[in-house]
Amino acid sequence: MILWIKSYQATEAATLAAILNQMSTFVIVILATLVLKERLDTKKVLAVCLGFAAAALAVWSDGSVV
Repeated sequence: MILWIKSYQATEAATLAAILNQMSTFVIVILATLVLKERLDTKKVLAVCLGFAAAALAVWSDGSVV
C-alpha cells in the first residue's frame, strides 16, 4: 500500500489519475443507489468522503507518507 501511494507521488500526471481513480467509489455508490435501489445512509456517505480525503491527502502531501 505504501508503494502504491509513493508511485502516485512520483509524477505530476499521477495526481490527477489518483483523484480520478478515487472518484470510481463515488460513481459506484451513486449507481448502486440509482440502479440497485441501495439505501444511501450517513455511514456510507461518510466512508466515501473519508476515503476520498485520505487519497487526496496522500497525493498532495509534502512527499512523506502519512
